[in-house]
Amino acid sequence: MLRPGGRFVTFAYAFSPLFKPGRRFFKEKLPATFPGVERIGPIWKNMPPCHVYVGVKQA
Repeated sequence: MLRPGGRFVTFAYAFSPLFKPGRRFFKEKLPATFPGVERIGPIWKNMPPCHVYVGVKQA
């Protein structure tokens, strides 16, 4: 279990703009669990390009 103040970091790879199943997780479910999710990217130097999502667990 993630302790209060702990960080959850995940990567979302940009395979195709038409790939929608993961979008719902990152736009709806992740913010419901971690208020104030930060999205970083796209990281173009990574192959394949990706976004980094960071959520901090509240107390």
